[in-house]
Amino acid sequence: MKPTRRRGFTILMAGRLHRLKGFSLGLRAFALFREVHPEAKLKIIGSGPEEKKLIRLAEELGITRGVTFISWLPRPQLLTEMKKVDVFLFPSFRDGGGAVVIEAMACGKPVICLDTAGPGFHIHQEWGIKIPPSSPKILTQQIKEALEKLWSEPELRVKMGEAARQRVIEVYLWEKLGKRMADYYQECVKLKVDFDESRKR
Repeated sequence: MKPTRRRGFTILMAGRLHRLKGFSLGLRAFALFREVHPEAKLKIIGSGPEEKKLIRLAEELGITRGVTFISWLPRPQLLTEMKKVDVFLFPSFRDGGGAVVIEAMACGKPVICLDTAGPGFHIHQEWGIKIPPSSPKILTQQIKEALEKLWSEPELRVKMGEAARQRVIEVYLWEKLGKRMADYYQECVKLKVDFDESRKR
């Protein structure tokens, strides 16, 4: 496919740099994507045991000019970086929570993730792209295709980002979670009172 130079496009991956987080998958997929879109950029924020290995992989793939590694950032600074990018990529093989995915959603960013555990639970087709687990080669290609889709359809990207932010407002805000827990505890208390009253009869 002929390279394009239509516009800038920045992808973000963030988290602990561990092999199970799939950062190497993201780098390989980005390398394929950048062959067609040489102005695309990838930011990787985090630290961990795989850091040096990932830097070497970026060098081997010939994409160092397009990749920026940033050490761990405090949450406010991470959120600031999230707001600057176009897409959040989270190709983790195993992640029970995926809180960083919710943070990206709160920043209005569409998310590409593997359909596993926490991230697979949080992401819906209205605000992201979930990729079924498969071999590394297939996953690399599918991540590249997901990036291509979001690059080629900026309107969809914006729509997904808005839906992601709305999802956080409706479901994940602490105020709403707090109200749910309060309602739950109130119901539990009511059930106990009713039970105690019934025993007195």
